[in-house]
Amino acid sequence: MVVSIVQLIFRYVIHMLNVGVPLFTVYIIGRFIYLKWSHTKIYFKDELLHALTVFYFLCLYIITVGRPSMTFSIVMDQNRINAVPFIELMKLLDYGYVTSFTYNVVGNILWFMPIGILLPMQMRKYWSIFTIAFCGFCVSLSIEMLQFIFGTGISDIDDLIINTIGTIIGYIIYKIAAIITVLRRRYEK
Repeated sequence: MVVSIVQLIFRYVIHMLNVGVPLFTVYIIGRFIYLKWSHTKIYFKDELLHALTVFYFLCLYIITVGRPSMTFSIVMDQNRINAVPFIELMKLLDYGYVTSFTYNVVGNILWFMPIGILLPMQMRKYWSIFTIAFCGFCVSLSIEMLQFIFGTGISDIDDLIINTIGTIIGYIIYKIAAIITVLRRRYEK
């Protein structure tokens, strides 16, 4: 079972890179042309962070909406909306798919943690835990809606909850890292 999960992840990563790298290349070229045309002063660190954020969101949407196949189609009905919390997760456990349950919960948390880290790095003073959680919720909601529209997944309240938790965890990690950085700078003086 673990080998099949690793193979699935590998297949998704290859698919994500096959689709994402060409799209990201187009973005980089367009961004470079825009910056040159607008005569905007370029700050390498800011541009690198911006590009990383764009690449992350591109990969997130490819892996969640544009994925090559469904993972849990044996247990779950595709192209529907589940508005009852934790029903689909409990089905995975009831049918003995503990690895799939873990992959679903941990995977969703890990995929959404970067939102809580990257967004506040873009504009530090405008972000609070509530705005970050709301952004994570909105991104997750847009993914769930697109999965329903395109029939590439199950629109599930569980994902909204778990993804938002992942975003909040990412933000907490960001805040802890920021506090450690401030304390380290004070200590070095």
